[in-house]
Amino acid sequence: MESINIKAGILTLVLLLFTYVFYLRQPLNFLSLGAAAGTAALVLIIALIYFFGTKFIGYAIQHKFYPNIALRMLLPFVALTLLSWLVYAFIEVKPFGSSKDFLAILSNFTSRHLLYIAVCTTLTSLTFSFPPQKDSITDALLLRQNLLFLVATIFAFVLSVFAVYKVKLIDQPRLDPKYTLYKSLNENQDLKHYELEQLPVSEPGTILDKPYLLAHKQELVLVSISGGSNRLPPVERIYKLDQNGKLINSVNAQTLISADFFPLVLQADGLLTDHSGKALITWIFDGNTSRQAKDRIVKSNDWVFVPLAESKTHINMVYFNKTAPFHCNNLKELKYNGNRYYDITLQKEILKIKVDSVFSHSDNLGNCIEKKLEYYSSAALNFSLLRLNEHEYYIIKPTP
Repeated sequence: MESINIKAGILTLVLLLFTYVFYLRQPLNFLSLGAAAGTAALVLIIALIYFFGTKFIGYAIQHKFYPNIALRMLLPFVALTLLSWLVYAFIEVKPFGSSKDFLAILSNFTSRHLLYIAVCTTLTSLTFSFPPQKDSITDALLLRQNLLFLVATIFAFVLSVFAVYKVKLIDQPRLDPKYTLYKSLNENQDLKHYELEQLPVSEPGTILDKPYLLAHKQELVLVSISGGSNRLPPVERIYKLDQNGKLINSVNAQTLISADFFPLVLQADGLLTDHSGKALITWIFDGNTSRQAKDRIVKSNDWVFVPLAESKTHINMVYFNKTAPFHCNNLKELKYNGNRYYDITLQKEILKIKVDSVFSHSDNLGNCIEKKLEYYSSAALNFSLLRLNEHEYYIIKPTP
């Protein structure tokens, strides 16, 4: 018994060090005395688990296991794998939406923990198997019992994996294979008659406003604005696209504002001004970046600046696939996050788009924002637009 205690104590120290190297691999930093005390208590609990666990395995090896080194390593390995999986499933596995998601969960468990379990059980088994016991029991009954335990444990593991799959799988219709044809906007689309490309018009931390049309020039104007609750949010950058969707010009707010002229805001008529509204900039219409007094501006009759209306007839959300539970304080009916599948009907083709994880938390209070996909078009333009989540624009144009 004293020999078992000594070996268990040595193994405890070795396994603690191995656990630290395998999982942490970084120095421990304590911001408070309480954090240090909590860590010390956790280490003590783990050390006790290791000590009594290795001691139990050592006793089993010497008195309950057939004296075969392969069995003495396999039996603890499969038993600890089953126990670890049950703990992992109870703590870590959340409801999921498809078999693919569950395979990812299993892959994460095996890649992160199976090697660790294998090293720990191998070290423990070898430590307690040598030197060999002279009075080891070698009868056939013990061998059959060990093999039966091995098979039963493996069967229990397989059964538990299946049980977790059935219990955690979100109840919904099976995803039709046709939805595998749907791709995210950043993926290559299999289109015969159209091209889809992202416009380089996003600014970090800003929102891309709805598109505007300059009818007399057949140009499209995109405006990057700062988020917030202002009636006229500050403009960060303005972009102009020609009739074919080519980026032809842009201006940064920093080149227009100054200490006495800020922030830059866009009026409904397309003129730029500041918080006072006494001076105006006509850049959107004529490219002039100079400030002019409000009462001296002479607007041309063809300065027509109109927002494009979102088209509801061309875009259709055809399926919502639940992927995980999700709670939102501001969206009472929402119970799950998931992926949306859209059909975008073009003149010669249907564009099939997938939008992943359409809900996300916007603050620490549990409020959420929804990732929206919007479609815009105009007879004056040779292309149409998709706006994703108010942060990305994509143009759809016919292939040459």
